[in-house]
Amino acid sequence: MADRTDENQPKRRGPGRPFAPGVSGNPAGRPAGSRNRATLALEQLFDGEAEVRSRKAIEMAKGGDLGAMRICLDRIIAPRKDRPVKFQLTTIETAADAAKASAAH
Repeated sequence: MADRTDENQPKRRGPGRPFAPGVSGNPAGRPAGSRNRATLALEQLFDGEAEVRSRKAIEMAKGGDLGAMRICLDRIIAPRKDRPVKFQLTTIETAADAAKASAAH
């Protein structure tokens, strides 16, 4: 049996960390802008039918279908993100003040 000392042992990085810091197993990585195969397949499947399906969703939305309305609005106007919310906050000096401020409407 070979003599196993600490210097002969490979350095363990722990589970899920087989590479040294800053070194990737795939240095080239996924190309920027590349798309998922499933997304590409779905686009090919629906290519040419987008107008028909859009018109159907609009008709359903006009008929009161809430799901169709949501789909139409999501496509027409992107959801806004990071909107600031303005509100008045009382002065907080103690923990009791924090509880009162969080309960205030």
